[in-house]
Amino acid sequence: MLTLTPKAVEKINDFLKTEESAKGKSLRLKVAPSGCAGYEYRIAFDDKAASDKVLPQAGFDVVVDADSLKFVEEATSTTPRTRPPPASASRTPSRRVPAAAASPSSSERMVTLTEKAAKKVQALASKKGVAPVLRVKVGSGGCSGMSYEFVVDDAAAPGDIVFEGYGAKCVVDGKADFFIGGSQVDYAETLMSSGFTVSNPQAKSSCSCGKSFSVES
Repeated sequence: MLTLTPKAVEKINDFLKTEESAKGKSLRLKVAPSGCAGYEYRIAFDDKAASDKVLPQAGFDVVVDADSLKFVEEATSTTPRTRPPPASASRTPSRRVPAAAASPSSSERMVTLTEKAAKKVQALASKKGVAPVLRVKVGSGGCSGMSYEFVVDDAAAPGDIVFEGYGAKCVVDGKADFFIGGSQVDYAETLMSSGFTVSNPQAKSSCSCGKSFSVES
């Protein structure tokens, strides 16, 4: 049987209080063909359908259609889709001066932060008692061959490329700069997940999870 944790119920009720479009609707859980392993979960507020399975919760109902129900109640196994490993990147990197930007408007080709992302960096740094510095790394792995990594760091290191704006800094080393120069880091919070996201103009493909990408053409 599909169940929700108390924390999930609390979060959903918070959304219902603040999102006008969600009022009077149910929480729909759907399984659709997509994602890294062949299927992905989708969650949204929606109207009930006559054929839906209704699972009452504290303050709202969860609805699941017949096709999705067999996955979430019976835990049916799925076969992952395979992807060919990416070849080595062959483009020539563009280099930028590793100096701190005085404002967001002066950072056209740097890895930048949105105001929302900067506020989240400040909040995380305050809990750790360190300066608001977000280090964005690029590592090997993930569905598309490369993955983003985020670390609240103490300070920029020699040779880092630094963006400073909205009261926080975003730093990348030379390796990350090669692959994600010109990207924008945002912070997103949805029913499914919350975390930093990257809008990367150099990515030729990316996984639906948003954490993995490829620069291959």
